[in-house]
Amino acid sequence: MSTSKRRAWVEHFLEQYEVSVALACEVAGLNRSVYYYTHKRPPDDEVIDALLLLVERHPRWGLPKLFKRLRHQGKTWNKKRVERVYNRECS
Repeated sequence: MSTSKRRAWVEHFLEQYEVSVALACEVAGLNRSVYYYTHKRPPDDEVIDALLLLVERHPRWGLPKLFKRLRHQGKTWNKKRVERVYNRECS
């Protein structure tokens, strides 16, 4: 079962039965640390802007060449991050 469903269960137990977070997490089979966790991914706005600018100038370039050009410009973004943004925004 997915973590989001387990979190929903915990929320339901907390609202409906007014139990502690520890007990609700135990019943749902979720660690308390997972319940409280929030991701800290930085926003992709800068990556999106740089990629869209390059795609406008060079519409026939693919991801490998675009990534190489971004690296040449001094951007140190991870290839997987650039690929994720490229697939979401430019495809």
